[in-house]
Amino acid sequence: MSSFMDSVKVGRLAVGTYTVSFISVEAAGGNQLCEGRRDTASLTFQVRSPLATTTRAGEGWAVYPTPAVGGALSLTIPSDKQVDSIKLLDAVGRTCYISSGKALLPQGGHWQLKLPALPTGAYILQLGVAGSTIVSHRVLLE
Repeated sequence: MSSFMDSVKVGRLAVGTYTVSFISVEAAGGNQLCEGRRDTASLTFQVRSPLATTTRAGEGWAVYPTPAVGGALSLTIPSDKQVDSIKLLDAVGRTCYISSGKALLPQGGHWQLKLPALPTGAYILQLGVAGSTIVSHRVLLE
């Protein structure tokens, strides 16, 4: 028995419902390529926002673009809030980046954050706000 594994990279998805199907076929009969067994599994998921941001602190917060290319993120922060600390955690919770709020650079009506070179993947951006509040956003880096 031999196995084959493939992967597909999907870019940004529009808001909607998607289904991914995984098909496993086991060949029987040696060189005759007869299908001996077939297993199928499907996963359905929903994209609710093209920015895919999650926040615990209510409206007015946004982090974009995601996926971010080159580690440059833009942030929308409510005008009555001040970011004191910035932390980026990898998928298993390890701290990959830490800084004060001074790392945010004003860019018109939003803020810019330039992260160091990091591996492609999913991260959690935590913004510490005065009063011990932490605002968390999921981000993807490419």
